[in-house]
Amino acid sequence: MWLFQLVWVPTSGALNILSEAIKYPYVHYSFRDILGLQPVYMALAGAIPRFAVAWILSLWVFGAGPFEALISYHVRSRRKHG
Repeated sequence: MWLFQLVWVPTSGALNILSEAIKYPYVHYSFRDILGLQPVYMALAGAIPRFAVAWILSLWVFGAGPFEALISYHVRSRRKHG
């Protein structure tokens, strides 16, 4: 059964893409769509602006970038408790 699934899953995906390309020749399939990377691009599209806003807020509140602020907080915390 697992051998059948090992062969059938990629084959069925390729056949599905091929049949769609034959039915709708005007549709362009890019490599990211074929590989299923669209969710990754959508996640990055949401993550990059959020990271930029976090960086700007960190500069405004702490006067340093988020990594610098976390490192300085860690150093102060270790001095206080260590």
